[in-house]
Amino acid sequence: MSNCSDKIFSPIGTNCVMWVMAIFMPPVVIFGLLGNSLSFIILKDSSRKVSSFFYIRCLTIFDSLSLILTMLGFYMTLVIHPMLISNERYRNISYIINQWGTCQTKTYLAFSCRTMSIWTIVVFTLERLVCVKFPIISMKVCTIRNAKITVVILVIVSLLSSIDWIFSFEKVLCKKYNLYVCKPKQNMLKFRILEMLMLSVVPALIIIVSNIIIVLTLRQRRRLSLVAYEEPKNKKRDNKITIQLLAVSTTFTLLTIPQCISVIINTRHEQLKLTDNRQGHLANFYHLTFLLFTLNFAINFVLYCFIGHNFRNAALNIILCRFRQMRQLRRAIFETVSNDTRHTTVSKLSTKRNSQIYNSDHKYIPNNDLPKEKFPPLIENESYI
Repeated sequence: MSNCSDKIFSPIGTNCVMWVMAIFMPPVVIFGLLGNSLSFIILKDSSRKVSSFFYIRCLTIFDSLSLILTMLGFYMTLVIHPMLISNERYRNISYIINQWGTCQTKTYLAFSCRTMSIWTIVVFTLERLVCVKFPIISMKVCTIRNAKITVVILVIVSLLSSIDWIFSFEKVLCKKYNLYVCKPKQNMLKFRILEMLMLSVVPALIIIVSNIIIVLTLRQRRRLSLVAYEEPKNKKRDNKITIQLLAVSTTFTLLTIPQCISVIINTRHEQLKLTDNRQGHLANFYHLTFLLFTLNFAINFVLYCFIGHNFRNAALNIILCRFRQMRQLRRAIFETVSNDTRHTTVSKLSTKRNSQIYNSDHKYIPNNDLPKEKFPPLIENESYI
């Protein structure tokens, strides 16, 4: 059994920051669990037919698991443990949460669920990119069957890629307080930065680049001469799409990148055998960025409510126990998508056909005169919620 003083310590912030973490973390987790549960219920019908909604529904599950494991693992280790380690009554709790295998399992499951959650957003974003940029291909690729296969593969890869965390923690004795604690080993430093890059920087870059391409594609489509013949509701819908894409990418980046920076700083200090990161401003920064990172798993419900009128009303009806109205709105969400999502395919194909007609006959035929029944419905994204 190793000595506690030989191990890597988690940063301990000032009393003010530690109390902020202790007070605000539970409400964030509870709010996130409630919001994810409401999202799971509201998207029940749509997720069976639309791949985009299926990804969102899976995301609510992964986010909820991440929040639960954050409370059971990181919250107890980073917040409660440093605050109560000298309390005699804490010894029994510490004995339970730091049993051999318990700490390793919680850490492994927490990082696995985080990976599932974050990369579900990436996969979902890439699907929207295919739908907007390559609408014909998306009709074959963006299906419920392929979405289910993708999620299964994502879960397996996440579980396998996070298995190294099982061997990165061990039970050690703190002689100062005469109790055992779960501390990370030195070998954790070898892949800690890489792990955070894969959970923050790389996903953020993919999401930002994909959303930029989507926004530029939508703007280019509006600049075409055919756009003048579109109905106002189509333009309004495209504006919602742009707002949603920017909201998702900006929120994810703002909430995850600071934690990645903090982890890199702390890891570098541990590699250089420095200790100034364990207290003071760097420790405060570590805890506050961790709170933001946790908020990332709880805030999607707010984004859905802010952007989606039907989704917002459905959530309100659930809270007010108006389940009949909620079911009607839930069906309306799916029906709106089914009746209105052929816009992308029709617009793009019609542009090509109109261009050909104009070049051959020197006569312009508007988009409304084209036979739309030949084009099957296409699910572009979740902006209709």
